[in-house]
Order: sequence, then C-alpha cells, then structure tokens
Amino acid sequence: MTPLPVRHVARIVVVDVADAVLLVRYSSARQEEIRTYWVPPGGALEAGETHFAAARRELYEETGLDAKIGDELFERDVQIVLPQGLVLNKDRYFLVRLDIQAPIVHNDSPEGIEELRWWSLDALRQTNETIYPERFLGRISPRVLSAR
Repeated sequence: MTPLPVRHVARIVVVDVADAVLLVRYSSARQEEIRTYWVPPGGALEAGETHFAAARRELYEETGLDAKIGDELFERDVQIVLPQGLVLNKDRYFLVRLDIQAPIVHNDSPEGIEELRWWSLDALRQTNETIYPERFLGRISPRVLSAR
C-alpha cells in the first residue's frame, strides 16, 4: 500500500484575557452535503518554514494579530480529503495568550474562511456545532485555561 502524502500544519489556539477562544469557520461539500465546521486558525507549512514560523505567519494572515507564539500544546495526526485527494495532516497546536479581550480580527489569507468568532467557554461547552479537533475543549482546558 502506498503511504499517504504528508501535510505538515501549524495551528494556533488563541486565548484572550477572558479565556475566550478564537475559531475560524469553514464549509466543505461532500457527497451533495454542505458541512460547516470550526477550527483554530492555522495552515500548512511553506517550503523551508518551521512550525513556529508558520504559526506566526498563519496567525497574522488569518486574524490580523501579531502576537508571540507560545508553547506547543499537542500534536494530532488525521487523514483529511483535500482537492488533491487524501492526505495525512500532521497538526501541531501552539498557544497564543492575549492580554486583551476579544480584539477585532480579520482574515487576509486566500483561505475559504467564512467567519472568525470568539467563543466563551460556556459557548464551547453548549454548542452543537462541529469543532475540530475532536474534544477540543478537553484538550486545551487543563493546560491553557487554568494556567493564568
């Protein structure tokens, strides 16, 4: 069996002073169904780029924020379908902690981002929307939100 192409990705968990988390919304069409989902900002590394450099670039392109990239929180390998076919995404998630509340953000990237939204912890707990990675709040809560 031929191994899947690997796509290295840097994602940024942006947390404001009130512990709200910034997520971006995408939609994809699969088998005549349009699926909407939310993810932390981020994207694929460019040639010769480190994960930290990609995280900083993606943060600025997708949000307009210029902030210090903090610690790596976790990694995740997941198979996804892109226009070029099935790939193995090797995602690395980094923390950005802001000292202000819900700054205005905007997407200047060519990505198909449909919306950027600050999510309170209660909204994340109560939503029926699809958020990736799975169990997102559980992955970040102990290390990110209690560390203030």
